[in-house]
Amino acid sequence: MDTNRCLGEIITELTAALNDERRASDRADELVLTAKSSGVTWVELAELTGQTITQLRWRAQRAAGPEARPTWVAERRRRAAAGEPRPGRATRDPRELTIAETARRLGVARPTIYVWIKRGRLPGAGERGGMQFVQAEADGTVRLIDA
Repeated sequence: MDTNRCLGEIITELTAALNDERRASDRADELVLTAKSSGVTWVELAELTGQTITQLRWRAQRAAGPEARPTWVAERRRRAAAGEPRPGRATRDPRELTIAETARRLGVARPTIYVWIKRGRLPGAGERGGMQFVQAEADGTVRLIDA
């Protein structure tokens, strides 16, 4: 593709390609990539074409091919396949049950669990990171204290 073409021509052709459904989508993808490499910002492209920035980035990524994917995409997929937790996500003890999990196991509504925690009927209840947890026994059962 001739990089010396007038930027106005590229934008005009890009807009036409995006709006004309009969044209190949691949051509529009290539034109987004060309316009971007010519120094046009995402905001300018979005204003000129009527597409969102996300749509335009997706088109540029598709035109660039899978080898140009950011390294974090490949890393995230590798971690997901290996069953590793996402970075920044706190891992918790499997015996720590959320309020919803506790309610499901005991067959009651979530508000009931909050009442039981307040009254001290659920031992080992605690809070971490703004979430309340109930500590289950080693076998996964939840023990209630008679009040």
